[in-house]
Amino acid sequence: MEIWVRGKMLGGSSAVNGMVWNRGPPGVGGPISVKSHPAPSPLAKAWIAAGAELGLPVKTDHSGPAREGIGPLQWNIDRRGRRVSAARDLLDRAKGRPNLTIATGARIDRVTIEQGRAVGVSGVLAGEPIAFAAAREVILSAGSLVSPRILQLSGIGPGDVLKAAGVPIVLESPDVGRHMREHILLALNFRLRRWADSDNRSFSGARLLQNLARHVVLRSGTLSYGSSEAAAFVRVLEESARPDTQIMFQPYSMARGAGGFAFEKHPGFSLYSFRLRPESEGSVSIGSPDPAAPLIIDPRYLTVESDRRAVVGAVRYMRKLAAQSALADFVSGETEATASAQSAEDILAAYSRWGAAEFHATATVAWGRPGGDHDALGRIGQVHRAAFALA
Repeated sequence: MEIWVRGKMLGGSSAVNGMVWNRGPPGVGGPISVKSHPAPSPLAKAWIAAGAELGLPVKTDHSGPAREGIGPLQWNIDRRGRRVSAARDLLDRAKGRPNLTIATGARIDRVTIEQGRAVGVSGVLAGEPIAFAAAREVILSAGSLVSPRILQLSGIGPGDVLKAAGVPIVLESPDVGRHMREHILLALNFRLRRWADSDNRSFSGARLLQNLARHVVLRSGTLSYGSSEAAAFVRVLEESARPDTQIMFQPYSMARGAGGFAFEKHPGFSLYSFRLRPESEGSVSIGSPDPAAPLIIDPRYLTVESDRRAVVGAVRYMRKLAAQSALADFVSGETEATASAQSAEDILAAYSRWGAAEFHATATVAWGRPGGDHDALGRIGQVHRAAFALA
């Protein structure tokens, strides 16, 4: 069983994520404040130098035109050390508009459909039923998990899923909730020779209080940084013409099997990776007409052979990085939990035991494909033009 985190607040998951900021197309600018690490640690610099030893170009900005390479990360953090969520830099600017009303604490469960048109949404607010009517259109922007949930509860989705959940079919749309792509990650922990190079003691006890005070007063320090300090975009599959894997460097290491979020009690750092464009597809579906019932999430990680080859190649690449001479003065070795997994079969077994979602799920609200083999496109288009714009 996995725990999937989502942001139930203004700004959604951008208010709880790791704040790593990589623009899709190369370029600069935009309303979100972005900055690089103001003072990269000696360990991060050594890790970047290790990548250079392997022939990786060293980059200063991962959003630049060059994709392959290694370098410090950019974060959506402003000059005052504050997280810049979608709400802070976008919604806050619109709060004064007379045509905007923000209702917090509301849970939207269904789209109201009348005569084949979406005319509003309904749900609960403070435990009481609530409904909103649309003058022009309804925009669902509830993310890759909740958007298909709302649609399926509204009777829009795969017929077999709706029937099994006891929801009347309003519009059979086979791809709603299906074709989900998600990154699976496996962290490798490495033991460090010195405590000075690890952040494992920075988030508890007196050090946490010191870091908190520094953040509040000076808006600087560990609590003013993103979750990962540097990254590399690499190719681990022979057939790849462009980077197929992203590797993340973190100046701390998490304890395995701790039953929660706990740092190791020894100095360490961690690397984890994920295939940039996984081919394995999962699904998200409702199992009941009750909006409060939990979703059924089946990520179906690594069900495609190329994904399995990619994650095995990524683990071996991370080990090569950690073994470079630039890190010899810092690293004493990989910790035992994963170090014994050397064969492809053992690495995949480690993914099965320790692997986890990166919370990057996407592609769950497709409305049909050009040239598809079902005839719902026309009917979907009618409903979409009348009322829907999906995010």
